Amino acid sequence: MKKKMIFVFLLFSLCFYAQSDDTATPSKFSFGVSGGVNFSNLLQSDGGNQNSITGFHFMGFGEYRFSDKLSIQPGVAYSRQGAETDEMYDAESNTTTKFKIALDYVNVPILLKYYVVKGFGVEAGPQIGFLTTAKAKDIFVDGESSDIDVDIKDMFKSVDFGIDVGVFYDFQQGFLVGGRYNYGVSDIAEDNPGDPITNSVFQLYLGFKY
Repeated sequence: MKKKMIFVFLLFSLCFYAQSDDTATPSKFSFGVSGGVNFSNLLQSDGGNQNSITGFHFMGFGEYRFSDKLSIQPGVAYSRQGAETDEMYDAESNTTTKFKIALDYVNVPILLKYYVVKGFGVEAGPQIGFLTTAKAKDIFVDGESSDIDVDIKDMFKSVDFGIDVGVFYDFQQGFLVGGRYNYGVSDIAEDNPGDPITNSVFQLYLGFKY
């Protein structure tokens, strides 16, 4: 009988601990990784002649909780973004050309996060990006494809600045999902006499933090 009473007491104690743990203040420090798909484009004020392309990204990050509601999250991400041109006609050579602009960046966002309710929140903050490679890919000339990739890094600036805004949901098990939009605020084209060209990237991601 005494052993049964001890067992019941321990069982109730564990149940109470589990309930208390669900409502406990989250750890001040956490670290994680995330990755997902990019839907990117290059914007110009006159509308330009680009179409969106699909890329990818993955990121490592750290988060510091000021309170249950507010935190800051710096991170480092690798991101494939860019755009696809419409067909462009060159009267001098009498040819039409179409290709993808593939830009690879190492991005460093610093996000302020606000937890609206438990798990769900919104985020916003600045981002700086460092261009690592820039290539013209999937080149079509007069409708015929070419396997040649052309290095066009000298056509773009090495640093980009943008603003990130997003929403996210953190599961109790450590998994997370979210969507984020990066709006470029600086002209990424080198020696550009025309309208500024800026990055535009919408991201969907999955991740895990601990």
